Amino acid sequence: MKKYPHPPLAGKDFHWIRELMMDVRRESPAQVRQRKAAKWVEYEVLEELPARIRACAEAVRGHPGRQFAEMRRDALLFTWLLVLPWRSRNLCECRVGDEAQGGNLFKCEVTPFSIVAKPDWVKQTLRVNPHEKFWMFYFREHETKSGHEVRSLLPEPLIAPLEEYLRDYRPTLLRGNHEACPPLFPNRCGQRLSVTSLHKIVAGYTLRYTGKCLNPLLVRDIVAFTWLDHHPDDYLTICRLLWHQDVLSTLRVYGRHFEESQAVCRMEAWLKSRPRQG
Repeated sequence: MKKYPHPPLAGKDFHWIRELMMDVRRESPAQVRQRKAAKWVEYEVLEELPARIRACAEAVRGHPGRQFAEMRRDALLFTWLLVLPWRSRNLCECRVGDEAQGGNLFKCEVTPFSIVAKPDWVKQTLRVNPHEKFWMFYFREHETKSGHEVRSLLPEPLIAPLEEYLRDYRPTLLRGNHEACPPLFPNRCGQRLSVTSLHKIVAGYTLRYTGKCLNPLLVRDIVAFTWLDHHPDDYLTICRLLWHQDVLSTLRVYGRHFEESQAVCRMEAWLKSRPRQG
């Protein structure tokens, strides 16, 4: 094993670290499932959280301070996680503003040569007005864990709550921030949320409303598993939704939950669907 290059530690032997790491007992797939099951919350339960946070925010409306604006931010944040389950880093670092100035979330025209997929409502709008502007998000290669750029139109369920938040609540949190592209989810000082703060927000509300302490990664898992439960053959969609490097990465993480009993059920369903002979 190579010696540590730092002068005070030169000549020291650290081979024992590798041996220690190899002796660390790793969780089996069954243990991982049991650990996650203890904190699991159904997607339908999480869907109720944004409305519950907004209702709770009404109790502090009109009070001095920024608590009301923060709670409205948190309501949108939970909605966002359930529609676009981004990694914590991207949620915290997402900036609103012109793409040319480094923005990740902006309104722009969709050019005829754009390869961005367009839902039906966008296509219908473009037939009426080809120059209509739509909300879009874009992350550059160095801004994603997988190292590839991501560009898409914003899903329609996020547009109304986003525009309300940007108009009525985010300015209260951005006081003093004069950046060209301020953060989408600022803290009370107007700067971007830290990953630690984001985890505390998610953990606090999930513990309060579900009795279980979740983190953003577990919410991503819940979204992915719920999708695959309803679309068991469609790993490619969840691969792209989670910004995985390739579908094999998705299969390694979520494919283990497609186990033998599910294969047997599918075989049974296929046999029943076949025309009977004789």
